[in-house]
Amino acid sequence: RLIVIDDIDIGGHDAVEVLALVASRVVVSSTAVVATAETPLGVGRDLRLAGLAESELGEVIGDMPAEQQRAVWVASGGMPGTARMLASQLDGLPPGRDPLVHLALHAAQRGEFLAVDDSLIRLLEKALGRTGDDGIRARLLARMSRELLGDPLAGPRRRSLADEALTA
Repeated sequence: RLIVIDDIDIGGHDAVEVLALVASRVVVSSTAVVATAETPLGVGRDLRLAGLAESELGEVIGDMPAEQQRAVWVASGGMPGTARMLASQLDGLPPGRDPLVHLALHAAQRGEFLAVDDSLIRLLEKALGRTGDDGIRARLLARMSRELLGDPLAGPRRRSLADEALTA
């Protein structure tokens, strides 16, 4: 038997405690428990997996325009659970709301602290070119400024982005 739990950390501390209880009870049986999470849980052995490639993720989220699929891939970091959630959000967007802009605003934080995610920066730049709403533009600019914190040469650009966000 196999028990698979995707994104257990979304359930909070209580979900992790239940996982620990289940894992302790199946240790002497022929049942395996596999749980995915964005951070180490401290239960059993941890194995760090990378996200899916863009073409692989397309099989998980289904048919959608190539630009939206790429945006979902970048925003989710290739993580299937996050990608499904973001793709489902695109179905319920109000008319006139740009899917790429929505994904840029809701992209998951990934990577190490202060590591610049070039794919996310490109997604934010594309989104900036597609919105005319000042409030959304300010949020995109602020997000890009924050994402560039790890680039020691981007200080002037970060200041410019923050200033533009404040005047938007």
